[in-house]
Amino acid sequence: LSCLAEINFEEAIALARERDKERKEGKIRGPLHGLPISIKDQIDMAGFDSTCGLSARCYRPAIEDAVIVQILRAAGAIPFVRTNIPQALFLPESVNAIWGCCKNPFNAKRTSGGSSGG
Repeated sequence: LSCLAEINFEEAIALARERDKERKEGKIRGPLHGLPISIKDQIDMAGFDSTCGLSARCYRPAIEDAVIVQILRAAGAIPFVRTNIPQALFLPESVNAIWGCCKNPFNAKRTSGGSSGG
């Protein structure tokens, strides 16, 4: 379906186990405690490329999380995937030369549509 740009399963599973342990101990980080979330490809996440669908931005992992990712993590959220987006966010459909065209899960002959196709 080409909806994902990158996956972060190993860290996400480790964080989910940590959040489960915290919940059992009565510690809640915030309103998103343990909630798995996706991050759009143009938003910086430490250790991952933020390509914006542009090949010139490949292989340049972010050094730190964007402020929004920091806020989500502080609220207890667990980023587990990065989602596909239109090239440079200029198209009405999620398609770019790096991750391909995001397909509709109900009909792969169609796109998912929108800039948040992933």
